[in-house]
Parts: sequence; C-alpha cells; structure tokens
Amino acid sequence: MACVCYLGAMRIREATRSDRDAINSIYSSAFPQGEVESVAEVAINLLSESTVPRTFSLVAETEGALVGHVGFSPVSLGADGTRQGYILAPLAVRPGNQNRGIGTELVKEGMRQLTAMGIDMLFVYGDPRYYARFGFSDIEARPY
Repeated sequence: MACVCYLGAMRIREATRSDRDAINSIYSSAFPQGEVESVAEVAINLLSESTVPRTFSLVAETEGALVGHVGFSPVSLGADGTRQGYILAPLAVRPGNQNRGIGTELVKEGMRQLTAMGIDMLFVYGDPRYYARFGFSDIEARPY
C-alpha cells in the first residue's frame, strides 16, 4: 500500500530501506542519549521486517529532508491468535520540526491506512499525554 500524501509543504510516504540513515538521525536528535540506540534500532529494523500482516513505517519530508518517522507492527491477540491489531511505535520528529503537527499527521495517516486494511485495534507504546489527543488511554486498550 504505497500512499504518498501531501499536507502543505510536507509529504508523508512509506519509508524504504534507503531511508535508514535519515531515520537513525531523526531518532538520534529526538531521543535522550540513554534511549536513542535501542529506539533507533527498532525503527531501522522495522524497515526489514517481512510479516503477514505487513509491518510498515511512514516518514515525513519537508524541503527534501526527512523530519519524522513512525512505525506500525502487527500483533495477534486472543487464545487462537485470530484477532489482529497493530502497535504504533516508535515515533519521532526532529526537534526543530516539533510542535508543527508532523507527528500528528504521521499517526493519522497510519491510522487511515490501518482502517483501510480492516484493522480496528491499535496499541501505543509512548507518552500517554501525547497519545491522548488521538483517543488513547493508559488505562485500557480499546479500538480507535
């Protein structure tokens, strides 16, 4: 599912393996030193995952430079594993580009793609205060 979305001067598209260095740089600039290596490693490894349903990542570009990234990984739920959902993580936006709606648009585009895939359950690993704007809660897991 190759979607390219334009939002003003920002372009959101599916990440590719050739984006590895830029994605690593986004996480290196956005996360504290103690977390950056493990979070960046997860983000980079998602680009090589081959899963069914598919794992995917989205990137945001402005003026030809990557400024944000988000990953979505499938999970199976229930005793028989027939219930499918996704985990949204990791997410990062370069500090100089934060507070401009880039992270919000990355999440919204990912949610649009998941809805189109028939997925109705999304889990988030991250700051509950940030993800509350999308209707997520740290108290319970629920469909979006």
